[in-house]
Amino acid sequence: MVLACEGKLVNAHKVIISSSSPVLKNILKHSPQNPFIYLTGVKYEDLKNIVTLIYQAKLPAPSESIPKPNEKGNDESDFENIKSEN
Repeated sequence: MVLACEGKLVNAHKVIISSSSPVLKNILKHSPQNPFIYLTGVKYEDLKNIVTLIYQAKLPAPSESIPKPNEKGNDESDFENIKSEN
């Protein structure tokens, strides 16, 4: 089977992909022998990471799309204004 996004293709095995998602399993159950699924709104790097996770049970090294701890909204200073109710 082929998964695609942003005009790029990722080959995968139908059995493996369907075992990782009940939604995809349902889609693939009613699809032709060699299905082609185009995913809109998905970045190619993210799709590659998802397929790697499914096959290898681990993620590759972080990419630029994953926020770093020191980026705005991800540091400890964001929690300074939270008051304890105890």
